[in-house]
Order: sequence, then C-alpha cells, then structure tokens
Amino acid sequence: MDEAFAIATEEAMKIPLRTQQIIAEETNAANVVDPLGGSYFLESLTNDYEKKIFEIIDEVDKLGGTIKLIQESWFQKHIADYAYDTAIKKQTGEKPVIGVNKFVEPDEKFDVEIHPHDETTADRQINRLRRIRKERDNAKVSALLEQLVKVAKDPSQNIMPVTIELVREGASMGDSVEKLKKLWGTYRENPVYRFAEHLFLGLATGYGLYTLWKNVLGPKWWTPLVAGGEWWWIFALVAGGMYYTIYFKRLAWMSRLVMLTMMGFTAGLAFRLWAGLYVPQIRSAISKPLIYPPGHGQLIRPPYIHLDNLLFVGILVCVLTYFLFSFEHRHWLVRRAGQTGRWVMMIGFGAIFGSTVM
Repeated sequence: MDEAFAIATEEAMKIPLRTQQIIAEETNAANVVDPLGGSYFLESLTNDYEKKIFEIIDEVDKLGGTIKLIQESWFQKHIADYAYDTAIKKQTGEKPVIGVNKFVEPDEKFDVEIHPHDETTADRQINRLRRIRKERDNAKVSALLEQLVKVAKDPSQNIMPVTIELVREGASMGDSVEKLKKLWGTYRENPVYRFAEHLFLGLATGYGLYTLWKNVLGPKWWTPLVAGGEWWWIFALVAGGMYYTIYFKRLAWMSRLVMLTMMGFTAGLAFRLWAGLYVPQIRSAISKPLIYPPGHGQLIRPPYIHLDNLLFVGILVCVLTYFLFSFEHRHWLVRRAGQTGRWVMMIGFGAIFGSTVM
C-alpha cells in the first residue's frame, strides 16, 4: 500500500490485521488444525518446492559446495539472472502485476497517506553513535574486533558469540563490517566471466543469424522476392515483424493474429492430409455392396459378412461423439454414445499396447 514509499502507517498496518482477524474469527478457519490440509494444489506446490530445493542443494554439492560457489559468484549470478528474467516477464505482461501491467488505471491518482518523516532522525542517530564511540572502552572493542577477524578466518569456529560481545561493548555494525570486509572483500561481478558470457552469446547469435539467412531467408525468401519478381513474399516480412509486437502491450494483439492464422493453416493442412488418407478407407468400408455385381458367382452376400461394417460404423460414430460433442451430453443417446466411444478407445489402446509388448 504505502510501504513502497515509506514505513507503514497505522492505517496500512490495520488493513492486514483486520484481514487476519476476519479469517480467524468470522470464517472459523482457526477452529481447524489444518484448514487447507488435503488440498491438491497446495500439496503439489509444496512437493514442487521441496523437489526444486533439493535439486539446487544437490547441484551446489556437485559443484564444490557453498563457499566455493560464493567465491565464484555463482549465487550472485543466479540471483541477478532471476531478477532480470522477472523484470522481462513483468515488462511483457507474462508475469501480471495488478495496477502495473494489468488492470492499469491511466487516470489513477496517488492519494495514499505516507508515514511522516522526521528529517532530524539521521542527525540524532549520528550524534548518538559519536557519543557511544566516545564513551565505550575502545581498547576492548579493538581487541574484540581483532578476535572477530581471527574467528572469521577459521571456518570451524562460530562467529556469533564474539559478535554478540562486540554489540554489548558498543561496537556498531559498521565497525564489524569494515573489519570483515578487509578479510572477505566485497562482492563485485566478475568482469572476465561476464565478458566471456556476452562474447559467447554474441557469437552464437551472429552465427545463428548468418545460418538463418544463408539456408532459409536468402534462398527461400530474398532470392524469389528480388530476383524472381515474386513480390508477394513481402507479406512474409510483414507477418514476421508482427510477431515481435508481443513485446509491446498496446500492439500485442497483432502478434496473436499471425499466430492464429498460422495455426489455422496448419490445422487445415493436417485435416486435408488426414482426409486424403482415411476418408477413402471409411467410404470403402461403409459402401461395400450387399449384392455382388454379375460374374462373382453369387448374387447376395451372407448377412453376417456385413457385421464388421456395422461394427465399424457404430464405433466410428461413438468415438466421434465423444470427441466432437465436447459440451455437456444431456440427451441420453448422445451420453451413451460418448461413454461407449470412450470405452472402445480404452479397449483399443489396451490392445495396441498389448500387441506392442507381444
């Protein structure tokens, strides 16, 4: 609410407090040991978190441990990459943030009460620190700081007891940090690694663009457009450019038009191939004659021969009913046909699996 600008006001703190009280007192959620116990969604999220955590721990162990990876800036790089990825997702709208990239109110006015800021607070804190440094036993503090460095050099020792002792003697956080900074240094991104990473990405991108032009765009688009006089290929450039409008919120609808068009053409082509392959077989199976043409030695086929045709047509209708009529099957005939189609498919899948295993 207002904590992006200052510390929370009483009104901002009261809202979450009242929310918790409503949940606890009005919904009676507090009367149950685990109100969300058995929730598939929460349990699956918990399992996913646990699995991912152990995957990261295993990866850290395989790469040499925490200290080694801290020295190699492994953690800092992953944090920076995650922050960058999150920022890109927010910018493109893939990660919705209400009021920022979704359900934005252009005319929204900021009228949130901000906690009053006392400009003399910093001066008072500085004067307090100076007074403490003047009144404390600086010789003892210096000795404890040297002990802090000595303990910090030994990974087997616990740094917390001497830190607590320093605080009791009046040492500030800055005193301890400055000492440890001389021992451990401060984090700075490895410029050599970052340069190598950018160089690799640049070379890979350049090689990819060159290969794309040489093998695809050049011979299959540019040459027909320029040398062959096939001017309609210019629309491919327009359609390709429309894909990149996905990165612009107000123009993103143009990219969806291209995607839907391509999906429609692909689905139509797939249906055409399917129809050309299977429709003749279906037509042949359904239209087998009941009466042989002259010259076959018999005029009428035995009725039981046509059971396979009838069975085929019945199964086809049931399976199509199950797939095509995906809305609620209210009529008993449609419902029964859909259920039969599902059972027939399961039997068919089982037969195929069994035949594969055999």
